[in-house]
Amino acid sequence: MLDELEHIQHNLKIIRKHLLGEFTGFNITEDTSDAPICHRFTLTDLTTYQQYKLKVGWRWLADKTSTPERTLNSVVHGDVAYKMRKAKGDYLYWQK
Repeated sequence: MLDELEHIQHNLKIIRKHLLGEFTGFNITEDTSDAPICHRFTLTDLTTYQQYKLKVGWRWLADKTSTPERTLNSVVHGDVAYKMRKAKGDYLYWQK
């Protein structure tokens, strides 16, 4: 069984991969944990400096029922990338 930190890292890996797939041409320029509150991502287009930002609730990341499969399902079906685009550079706070 994974310990809490490993579990969180697995979920963050899934989220990173999904974000990079959704935001083609963008780089992750912020990837910071603010435990036990949230984890912050900022994606930046290095040619236009356009940014999209996401905060993921720490409790959700640490929840043992948030398996990598459920995390991916939640990111995809929760339209996180679409909601980040609508936030227009402000942080989207995403949690369960």
